[in-house]
Amino acid sequence: KLLSPFAKKRGALEGPITVNEKKAKAVAENFEYEELAKTCKDLETNYSNAKTTLELLEQAETELKPWAKANISPKEVLESNGYLATYLLIGDKDLETLEKELAEVGPLIDIQTVNSSKSTNYVSMIHHKEYSKRIKEIFTKVKVKEVMLPKVETNIKEALRNIETQKKEALRTLADMEKELKKLAANYETVQIIHDYFKWQKDLTGVCEGSLDSAMTFAFSGWIPIAETVEIENILRDKTNNKIAIIPIETDEPSPVALKNHALLQPIENVTTLYGLPIPSEYDPTAFISIFFIAFFGMAVTDAGYGLVMMITMLLVLKYLNLSKQIKSFVKLLMYAGILTFIMGLLYGGWFGMTADQAPAFLLTGEGESLKFIGQIFNPIEDPMTVLILSLVVGYTQVAFGVFIAFISEYNHGSKKNAVLDHLTWFATLIALAVVIMGKAGVLAAGIGTLGLYFLYGGLISLVLTQGRDKPSIAGKAISGILSLYGLVGYFGDVLSYSRLLALGLATAIIGLAVNVVAGLVSGIPFIGWILVIIVLIGGHLFNLVVNALGAFIHAARLQFVEFFSKFLVGGGKPFRPLRKESNYILLEEQEK
Repeated sequence: KLLSPFAKKRGALEGPITVNEKKAKAVAENFEYEELAKTCKDLETNYSNAKTTLELLEQAETELKPWAKANISPKEVLESNGYLATYLLIGDKDLETLEKELAEVGPLIDIQTVNSSKSTNYVSMIHHKEYSKRIKEIFTKVKVKEVMLPKVETNIKEALRNIETQKKEALRTLADMEKELKKLAANYETVQIIHDYFKWQKDLTGVCEGSLDSAMTFAFSGWIPIAETVEIENILRDKTNNKIAIIPIETDEPSPVALKNHALLQPIENVTTLYGLPIPSEYDPTAFISIFFIAFFGMAVTDAGYGLVMMITMLLVLKYLNLSKQIKSFVKLLMYAGILTFIMGLLYGGWFGMTADQAPAFLLTGEGESLKFIGQIFNPIEDPMTVLILSLVVGYTQVAFGVFIAFISEYNHGSKKNAVLDHLTWFATLIALAVVIMGKAGVLAAGIGTLGLYFLYGGLISLVLTQGRDKPSIAGKAISGILSLYGLVGYFGDVLSYSRLLALGLATAIIGLAVNVVAGLVSGIPFIGWILVIIVLIGGHLFNLVVNALGAFIHAARLQFVEFFSKFLVGGGKPFRPLRKESNYILLEEQEK
């Protein structure tokens, strides 16, 4: 921290320092860090004291400056002669009243206005001690504020000159120290490597301190992922010449959770961990939300041009920036979001807010009234109802899928009876309701819709008969069963929440359209019109992309957390934190392989 402000900053393309463990060890063993640490410790104390001194001087200067014209002797001189000095802040009308009141007190009072601002006068007053009580009484009659000035050994004007001299000296001292710190900061990156190297040793020592040792053996306990148990056991046997025993331990402590997904799905874990980890008996929801989250992100942005910009930008970031594993994972997530935004933009006909008559010919297909963008199926501005229906359909699908996951989870890890009666019945009812709706809408044949209606009645009856089964009386069972149908309202509310996808998509399209309109208006300005067009187009679309991408991320995540996870996920799992070389400043090459 001391050297950081004086060290050379690494460029964005450089990223953090990247070394392997062998090099880190060599740096720590060959550098005289102890001498550097002692020098820095001494400098830190002196530098902090010098800065504090300068701050105190500046504070005293600020407090004394308004009173510079007050020609008053030091406090000790006044008191030795029976006088006191008082400094006041007072308004114009109150000053007149104060002067009149003080004139009646006695002759041994001198009052002077030494400075003034818009509505405040800086007043110095010298009076004999015998007047103190009466003066305090007068102060209660007027709006006046007494000011306690810093103690000075001379008059104020001379004190300010002394402060200025001391400030210059303090600044010279600080400058000399900063020169020394800049020289030491040449070793800043070396110090960072050494810091992390010894942090690894400290972390290892902390683990070893928890072991049980004897003259010939030692033992310690910890968690090992089931899938890696054999591999870890083989490594340990090889390192110890087979002189090791690995014994499973029974414990009531809940096991920690480590997410394990395919490399393509690992970026989606960023969304899962925002909510929290599942408990050991629950399913990892990462795979379930992988398509939903990025599809909803694309539906909320709905501009192929913006998706292309996101995708290319994230690819360049991954290629040219030296990033940590965690940041790389998040950048990949944004790249996935860019890809789906591009696809959804094609379907929605969104290209930087352009209308078909503004777009270049290579983006268009058809003629006349049938002119549209290549790949366009929906038009959220001209036909928002279709997009609204699409949003509700994908929402209904995800909500029903969440109920089905709850059934599978409860069936495999809980009560099979409750899984069937509490979750399967609701899932069957929701599916039957969807079939009925599609039959009424003409999507399915009328006969299938009618069959779905019979299944819906069966599902509702099943809910009435089963949802009150825990109640002791028949009346209680019946009432609870009937009231359970109110759960349909909750499901409908969840589905309606997905209508935000239409609103967000419209916002992106309309703002993009407005940016283009403004660019067209400024294009006619003589001489600078073309410059303004570039500024408006780049600045406006960049603003639209950033703001709506942020909103899309937040709302797509919210739909997962509130509408989807609530059906099957409790969460609250404790993360598995394996012993590894954690770094504060550097990237360890082996960690990135």
